[in-house]
Amino acid sequence: MINLPSQLVPSELLCCEELPQYVDDLLRSCRSRCREGELLEAERHAQDIVDAARGPDKELAQAVALIHRADVRREMGKLGPALANCEQAHRIFQRQRSRCQRHNLAVATYALGLAHQLLGAEMDALGHYQEADHLFERVREDWAAVNDAAHVAA
Repeated sequence: MINLPSQLVPSELLCCEELPQYVDDLLRSCRSRCREGELLEAERHAQDIVDAARGPDKELAQAVALIHRADVRREMGKLGPALANCEQAHRIFQRQRSRCQRHNLAVATYALGLAHQLLGAEMDALGHYQEADHLFERVREDWAAVNDAAHVAA
């Protein structure tokens, strides 16, 4: 099993600024339960968020909740379902165009790498880690350009 520091767990790395505040609050509560070792409660809570976030206008909330649920399931040793959650979230984030969601695509790709590594698929894991690294670099460049433009305008 891979024991990650809490700050490196994919759900902690997500950009949630485009989500409604109540969804962010629910997700924060889910992460807190997971950190406290209340995994069954955290899994149920994440499932409730996924169920509540059905529909095209709620896709982002659903994808973020799927990454949370994957983290909980990974901690529980439910690696197949964790991988399925990561794959579903990854597909949703691939359809998004905002800078924040491109960051989340990188996080979902990293989560896929973790799931594959734990399942023993080392080459698949490496491919996802390399893709995540590339995506994070592109996002970093995007944010740097935005920050530079903000300084010029000020």
